[in-house]
Amino acid sequence: MMPILLGIDGLGYGGFMECETPTFLSLVNSMERGVVENHAPQLENTAWSTILMVSGPDPYSSALMKLTKAIAVNVPITDPTYGIYSIHLNESTTPEDEVNQVINAVINASRERPVIASITAIERFLHKKPSMKCDIYSIIDGGIRRLLSSSDLGHIIIFSPFGEPQSEKEGDHYDYGVYLSTMPRPRHHDTVKLDEIGSLFLDMVEQANAYQ
Repeated sequence: MMPILLGIDGLGYGGFMECETPTFLSLVNSMERGVVENHAPQLENTAWSTILMVSGPDPYSSALMKLTKAIAVNVPITDPTYGIYSIHLNESTTPEDEVNQVINAVINASRERPVIASITAIERFLHKKPSMKCDIYSIIDGGIRRLLSSSDLGHIIIFSPFGEPQSEKEGDHYDYGVYLSTMPRPRHHDTVKLDEIGSLFLDMVEQANAYQ
């Protein structure tokens, strides 16, 4: 499989512990890990535009997509999301449906090309329904377990562009998100900035291409 960049918007290390998600807790000990730093206001489309190296007002003018030739899956730079699987950024799609469809699309697409994908369930539901937290974490944890169990999984970055929602207000999250990767990164002890995530994925893709 080709490299995968998977954003899980609003994911937090504290949620792994609180909700006792076995896959994520295992990854913390088995993958390269770090913290994504992003201060308020943390809006989904703005964060993703930075990661994708979007220039100008056109949300589809992504340098990262062009350089990596990646397939997009459910990327929240627009509403509905952008990619071969797409949903509206409201509560009309259940967490189960989103996670299952995103993971299926990522597994299938990454057999041929790099993939940039997102899971938005935490962001879509937890601002107003925090009681759903562990249910959603469990669903996502199961999806990640299925992805990692794919027979020929290559390199992957799993991250959140900001921390967990901390109120009903859009864009209000904790300042620190998750970064987990199969590859080491420079400046191991520093926080990861949004504009570095795309660059790290590009390095990953170029390395994969060099070995083909």
